[in-house]
Amino acid sequence: CHGDQVSALCFLKGASVGEIQQSTGLNLPSRSQSQSQSHSKSYDFAGVKLASGNSKGRLSIWDVQTKRCDFYLEAHQNGILELLELPGTTGSGSAIASEGRDGYIHLYDLESLTQTSEPKYKIKTESRSFCRFSAYHQGNSNDYLFSCSGIEDENVHIWSSNFNGNPIKTFSANSLNSQGLGKPGMCMDTMLYKYGPSGRLMMTCLYESGLLATADVMEERWINNLTVNVFASRKVPEQKPGNNNNNVALCFDALYKELGPSSAKKSHVRGICGGSGKNLVAFGMDSMKAEVVKNLQLPGDSTGCSSIKIRPDRKIFAVAGWDNKVHLYTWKKLTPLGSLIHHTKSVQSLSFGEFSSQKILASGGSDGHIALWDVY
Repeated sequence: CHGDQVSALCFLKGASVGEIQQSTGLNLPSRSQSQSQSHSKSYDFAGVKLASGNSKGRLSIWDVQTKRCDFYLEAHQNGILELLELPGTTGSGSAIASEGRDGYIHLYDLESLTQTSEPKYKIKTESRSFCRFSAYHQGNSNDYLFSCSGIEDENVHIWSSNFNGNPIKTFSANSLNSQGLGKPGMCMDTMLYKYGPSGRLMMTCLYESGLLATADVMEERWINNLTVNVFASRKVPEQKPGNNNNNVALCFDALYKELGPSSAKKSHVRGICGGSGKNLVAFGMDSMKAEVVKNLQLPGDSTGCSSIKIRPDRKIFAVAGWDNKVHLYTWKKLTPLGSLIHHTKSVQSLSFGEFSSQKILASGGSDGHIALWDVY
């Protein structure tokens, strides 16, 4: 991936992706031409695109069939932390949102993306931490919501694409401290999602103290919390200048359901998180409480993870390990399935994709490589 750490990955599923202008692009040879020919005969990835972000702020669009880069865009002045695909701003097609360590979130329409494109929306968060942002599209409108920490790393803000400038909502860590939960420290990851049949918009944040706190976004209040042991020590390990490693990973299954005590199905969110230690913590929550479902441990010599992704069919999840491996687990029973070995440095990013009944997992590493896996 242009020789730099692959810090973010996102398969692009929108129909308009194939219309990306390739004439201004840069084609790169695959690592092995013979491998490329063999791979093409076995799998049909025609039209499949993969977006990647690297540690220098470059956003690249790859053709998975040819393993070539269609083109790239210098999207940020510092490393890209996260990439998310969203509905397009024109009412059709798709958009891609990118978060950089330069303190900005950008939103681009894919159908008109070129090497010189300016973002459709540009949100100044002033965040210089390693907190991954989350995004939510407000139905059929042109309104996108983004959650991320701001210039004060312990506070979490909500920005709207319709209000360029100040956040529209702020969730203070001081209010958590006033509830007797102690100082939560920096916010390391956020997730926006709709909860239950009422469709309430919720946000869950994971702090460096191990505090996992959930807020009702519209009511602008914290509703439940849980302490998880996913860090090797009380504080997140110090980052070296220029290092884009992520120290925490958080992923949700907002549609997860389980049988309640009365044997009646109830809406129940389940998630999984990890950090700079060997522990993974699976948790469940409803609108009133949160609880640990199971504590897991990464295998072997792995001392932490950078990303966790649940497969869309909700049968397995993948963990990007600092031991250069991708670890697989079942999502229902939370049992280990095995490890995938390719990268020579820590795995930093993951993305699941499904195209024409073909399901694949992409992993990106600090070694600058992107690997595609058939794990089905």
